[in-house]
Amino acid sequence: MRKRILIANEKYSDNIGDQAISDAMLRYFEDLEILDVFSCDFSFRPGKKTASRKKIRKPEKRIKIPKVLSKIKFFLKNLMKARSISLGNYDYAFIGGGQLILSNSSFSVSMLLFCLMLRLKGTKIFVFSVGVGDRFTFLDAILYGWALKLCDGIYVRDERSKENLANKFRLECVVIPDIAFYLAGNIRETTGRNKDLVCPVDFEVYRRYRNEVGNECISLYQYQRIWVKIIKKCLSFEGCVGVNLGATTIKDLELCESLLPLFSEEELLSIELFYHDSWQEFSKVALNCKRVYSGRMHALILAENKGCEAHPFIISNKIKSYKDECVGVCPNEFKISLIRIREKIFEDLRL
Repeated sequence: MRKRILIANEKYSDNIGDQAISDAMLRYFEDLEILDVFSCDFSFRPGKKTASRKKIRKPEKRIKIPKVLSKIKFFLKNLMKARSISLGNYDYAFIGGGQLILSNSSFSVSMLLFCLMLRLKGTKIFVFSVGVGDRFTFLDAILYGWALKLCDGIYVRDERSKENLANKFRLECVVIPDIAFYLAGNIRETTGRNKDLVCPVDFEVYRRYRNEVGNECISLYQYQRIWVKIIKKCLSFEGCVGVNLGATTIKDLELCESLLPLFSEEELLSIELFYHDSWQEFSKVALNCKRVYSGRMHALILAENKGCEAHPFIISNKIKSYKDECVGVCPNEFKISLIRIREKIFEDLRL
């Protein structure tokens, strides 16, 4: 009898990295051809909303709600959704990948809802190819602690996440490659590529994580100048005829647009701004690029999967770990490792 598997991750996020993770997870399990695979959104979004530049709006002022009340509201709002998902009678659930174990407004509550409801239905639960943050609020630590103790296995994507899981939650895990490396294919010859790919990161992300890696407290203009310097450096390379200025989220696109007035008219002729709402389109752009510069982990991975030379912008410990453990390694090596891990998992489950 075929087993039913549920995958839960940020599949309907506007971040193309999250979309790549979701598709990679689906392929990862569907390629076995002995499973019925289903997927849902970790944050309980009903479906994907098409993102476009026309929809960019300045954020409206909102009344701040205490975090405890916000989490209670999210829990109550999505309790029945989680219960409905669990009624699919899944044999196994794989929650991940992505940076799903970190302090934010809702992830800890989502993790608890999924683990609690699925466990009540007898589903075996695995947290798979996830990143674990460095710091947690008292409440988030409690919620994650409850949720993760209900899991049958935890697989993290880097050594720092393993250390954080052990230090914060006293839990053991297995380190595996990021699931997005499963999208790696045959890498086309890189000679003849004459452009570079630069994917800046929203300034608010820089501010949020700057203390993790000792980055300076700087203004938006100073931050913009850092990316302008990177782009000009690319344009100065011998053989580079232009820069693809890419955005992987709507907020990143806003930053990219703000950079353009900082270049001369002559320089702008060699810069092409693009925003695509799918990882496949992003990958097509990367195919013609020699190098990629970004602080977005999955912009780096997707470009590396297509043969680009990765130059991480160290914006957080997550990117630092990626640089230390992944840069310079052939993506297909990680893909082979993921296949072996899949075989081991299902061998242990006796499928």
